[in-house]
Amino acid sequence: MRVRVSNTLQPAVEHTTQATIGGCSSSTASRIKEIPFKQADELARVGDQRAACVVLTAAWLDRVHHHSQPAEARIDHMRHRATLEQVAERQQTYRNHEINNPRTPYEILFSPTFRDYSLRLSNARILDIMSDEEQAMGSMANTLRDPNSSHVLVIVRMNGDNHAIATHCTGNKLHVFEYSFKADTGTVEESMRDIIQAYSSRFPVPEIHILPVRS
Repeated sequence: MRVRVSNTLQPAVEHTTQATIGGCSSSTASRIKEIPFKQADELARVGDQRAACVVLTAAWLDRVHHHSQPAEARIDHMRHRATLEQVAERQQTYRNHEINNPRTPYEILFSPTFRDYSLRLSNARILDIMSDEEQAMGSMANTLRDPNSSHVLVIVRMNGDNHAIATHCTGNKLHVFEYSFKADTGTVEESMRDIIQAYSSRFPVPEIHILPVRS
């Protein structure tokens, strides 16, 4: 993974690349830190679960909320076979739930998965990206910078192939759990804009749903 470290007054951002999960960043240094984790290869050990973003975000936030450990330890935990087997099993349960509950609000659709990790979701806030992108991105950045807050963001695409990522803000750091994107920007607004633009390269992203997460 690559982590962009920012020296600005805004929180630094951690994010993952296409082949990685997790990581850590600090606003007191200017360097890129790498914590490798090949998601597809790891999940292939326990079956083909490539579309497991909802379960993976819940598993990552579980480590953030319930285990005091550095980023490297979180990634090590994600590599454990028992962890991967649990993710694969819960992904199948989630997929069946999703099929049987079409057009269900995300906070309701995701809730059983997050309850399995002793996490609760609040009602989603919906941001209209297409009407006023600048205002939406500023509002999103302010929300994600709320101290000690965790969120799940659902990137809604016009083709229905939506994607979930997770964030957690602590001190001057914003950790962004996003395993399918690589960025070289460091501010919250810039990094989130880059992520959304990457997912809208083929199909428009009209909305972002922001779900607060708590223990």
